Amino acid sequence: MAIAMGCLSTLVSVPARADPAWTIDDQNKHDRPTTVDFTAAAWVFGDTTFFGGAGWFCYPIVPEGLIPSVNDSFYLEVGAFIFDYNVHVSNGADYSYVGIFPAGGVRWDFHLTREWTVFATAKLGIRIGTGDAPRTWWLDGGGSIGAYWKFSKAMYVRLETGNLGLVSAGISIVL
Repeated sequence: MAIAMGCLSTLVSVPARADPAWTIDDQNKHDRPTTVDFTAAAWVFGDTTFFGGAGWFCYPIVPEGLIPSVNDSFYLEVGAFIFDYNVHVSNGADYSYVGIFPAGGVRWDFHLTREWTVFATAKLGIRIGTGDAPRTWWLDGGGSIGAYWKFSKAMYVRLETGNLGLVSAGISIVL
């Protein structure tokens, strides 16, 4: 009984964890930095393997966002994705190729707290394949959702999932 009372008094005396400082509804002016983002992506499940990396130049074109009552921003992203793609088909029609995907598009950020931002992207570009690529080049597009975590004033961690990289992680360097 004494042990239970000691544990209970310890739990009661622990201060409650502070709620995060939500900034999603902050309508003040904000500094939206230009960044260069580098990510790596991999997919090794099933009959498809995919490895790649990307570099994106990210420039705020609407730093105060599109929705006046929400702490958001709108970015232009241009860069390229380099990848190695392998597909194993049951009938033996396997193919693999190395490619590059120069692309451009937009990213819409929603700043939840000072440390966390969630985003959605849409990009369009030309996928250029070598090796056993089904076609040499073709117009391709895609989108993703992800999050930034502010690691320091000059660097963020970028986590993302979407059809261009499936699952990717990397860093964002503030210019």
